[in-house]
Amino acid sequence: MYFRILLTVTAIQETAYPRLKSSPSSKDLKAIYTPTSEELELARKHTKNQQTFLCFLVLLKTYQRLGYSIPIAITPPKIIQHICKIAQTAVSSPELRDYDCSKNRTRHLAIIRDFLDIKAYGKKATKVIHKTMMQAATTLQDYGDLINVALEELVRHRFELPGFTTLERMARKARKAFTEEIYKRILKPLKKSNRKQLDALFVVEDGSTSAPWNDLKQEPGRPTLGELRDLIERLNWIASLRPQTDVLADIPEAKIKQLAAEARSLDIAQMKRLAPEKRYALSLAFLARQHAQALDDLAEIFIKRMNAMHRKGADALQLYRKEQ
Repeated sequence: MYFRILLTVTAIQETAYPRLKSSPSSKDLKAIYTPTSEELELARKHTKNQQTFLCFLVLLKTYQRLGYSIPIAITPPKIIQHICKIAQTAVSSPELRDYDCSKNRTRHLAIIRDFLDIKAYGKKATKVIHKTMMQAATTLQDYGDLINVALEELVRHRFELPGFTTLERMARKARKAFTEEIYKRILKPLKKSNRKQLDALFVVEDGSTSAPWNDLKQEPGRPTLGELRDLIERLNWIASLRPQTDVLADIPEAKIKQLAAEARSLDIAQMKRLAPEKRYALSLAFLARQHAQALDDLAEIFIKRMNAMHRKGADALQLYRKEQ
């Protein structure tokens, strides 16, 4: 017996963090929030009056659904009314609110965790989240994806879920830590000459009207057979801008794409204001991306030319056969 994670959108940034529907359907009420005979017996065993009996059941069913506890005061009224009907009891609103601040709730929550075999959130769960997010950050960039991976791992280890803001904060921290590590890994092998080469991207040379960075960001048009010479020149030009060191070899492709996308969004002034390690990392990633794009364009033109040759050959063969 354990909770199921519900897909939610927008309110919690499209993560799988579970939330209760404000107005659950009759089908959901029956399937999800109807206490079993075993659960009713558990509530009777650990409560002494109608108030605590009902509150225990509401806390149990919502905790079972979410994997974390919420106050009775913010529980959707339909859920409380449904459980009241099943338990054949009624409690006033003030009595329900009093329960949220009572010692009974703390005691009941411990009993419910034990009944559902869920461990309270603590240092061990925090370590699981940190380790999982750091590993996931090597391939995932979106905070929501990091949170979803951590949620799966918490469920697998049967840990209670922390608040969403805790997960969001840890996701940001994990991605920042991994990104800073990437910057250092890129910066370390760069020689002084390599750094000067990258710094030159943001300088307008004498006789030129634009810095290489601006020219690099200009995307060529759709590759055509007539532009083959221009594409070869662009490929050679981009290759000449790249330092002669393969510092991106061990960097995940997803991270390179993310760095390149960030680089594209920044102008020269913004790039110059960045810390050197970040500026060099973004520059190298963007150079790699533009170089790869130029190669792809050349490959597309080569394929087009080969297809054209095959078509001409087929037409010539057909004409020859007719003539014979």
